[in-house]
Amino acid sequence: MESIIKILNEIKPGIDYINQVDMIENNVLNHEDIIKLVYKLNTTYGIQLDPEDVDMKWFKTPETIYKLVWEAQET
Repeated sequence: MESIIKILNEIKPGIDYINQVDMIENNVLNHEDIIKLVYKLNTTYGIQLDPEDVDMKWFKTPETIYKLVWEAQET
């Protein structure tokens, strides 16, 4: 989980990601941020996510992003 928060801070610093409830609804992450995040997740974790195919629900919190990465690694 710490590595997810580190990546989020690289993309958009200065946000309290640990206490976020819904980063999409609260406009913490925009479309450009999501594309950067997907690229960074792909390169960091060796997974293949396509930003156009990933449901936005996976980007609500660091926990949901962690679950997305975990599921992608399982397939």
